[in-house]
Amino acid sequence: STQRQALGAVAVGGVAYVMGGTTNGGNSGAVSSMEVYYTGNDTFATKKSMSTARSHLGVGVVQGLVCAGEACR
Repeated sequence: STQRQALGAVAVGGVAYVMGGTTNGGNSGAVSSMEVYYTGNDTFATKKSMSTARSHLGVGVVQGLVCAGEACR
């Protein structure tokens, strides 16, 4: 997993999503990676990265889709 702060996180359907953030604690060093934690079997997985590195981003769930910035999946 990627150590980071200033990330976005949301949970839906027994899965916790963590995306973006910074690796150096400031506004620079933003990352685009996304990882998930499956609560049912206590495992982590790496998912497709966001197209743009972001930190301090808002995330949410809209009609079952995870949304970060302007994109939903």
